[in-house]
Amino acid sequence: MGIQMACAYVGAALMPLFMGFLAEYVSIKLYPFYLLAFAAVLIGTVERVNRNTEVILA
Repeated sequence: MGIQMACAYVGAALMPLFMGFLAEYVSIKLYPFYLLAFAAVLIGTVERVNRNTEVILA
């Protein structure tokens, strides 16, 4: 549980920072794609964790 909370805090701290840099140097129009990219990463990591824990629990 502690690792999950640590990752949540790091993500909440870094996502606005990265988007701020992108908006400043490129364009704010990238925001929807930025959110889609992070959602894809989140789905991928959740699936990977689920696949790894199935082996342990089974």
